[in-house]
Amino acid sequence: MMTTSFSVTRANAYADHFRDYQLLLNDKEIGRISHSETRIFNMPPGTHKLRLKIDWCGSNVIEFTITDGECCHFECGSNLTGFKLLFSLFYVIFARNRYLWQQSRP
Repeated sequence: MMTTSFSVTRANAYADHFRDYQLLLNDKEIGRISHSETRIFNMPPGTHKLRLKIDWCGSNVIEFTITDGECCHFECGSNLTGFKLLFSLFYVIFARNRYLWQQSRP
């Protein structure tokens, strides 16, 4: 049996610099990630859902299917960059699941 894994790389940004994000795979916490960090996780093949959380805020959910021996790569970070830092209260109250972003990368 080959190793099936995925990696998550967190962008370096001012917002949440000193706070970790929770990594949730299929609604279960599998670890935490710090700024500018890359984490690699082994997992069984199949369809999975990946989400990030920090306090009561979070990210979009990415559903992906991974086959035996395959590696998937994701990037994540805070949406509060640049002028958007001025809208932090809006994100916390009205856009809680868009406070963080994540995307797959080739």
